[in-house]
Amino acid sequence: MIAVPVEQISLDQSRFQQQAKKLWGEGVSWRSALGYDATRALTTALATATSRRSLQSTLGNREFHGIGATQSIKFTETGDRKGAIQLLRIAPGKNGGNQFIPLK
Repeated sequence: MIAVPVEQISLDQSRFQQQAKKLWGEGVSWRSALGYDATRALTTALATATSRRSLQSTLGNREFHGIGATQSIKFTETGDRKGAIQLLRIAPGKNGGNQFIPLK
């Protein structure tokens, strides 16, 4: 079992995933979604920040939020991202590899 920071079902049904499939011919993983979210958080904060210090302050503001791949991007007071963790069970795949099955 592993924990991932993006709920796979939400990612699979997201507009972000649909656009990725259209652009690249296949879907993206939760890692790509997190990279996208990090970029969106920075670009959103940079829209108002004028220095490194103000960027840090903007990201640390409790009112800060950005639009992510599957949900709004918000942070806790300690700087961690707010949001649910998805637990996945690793099982043998049909074609010899592994598959990740979401636990509900």
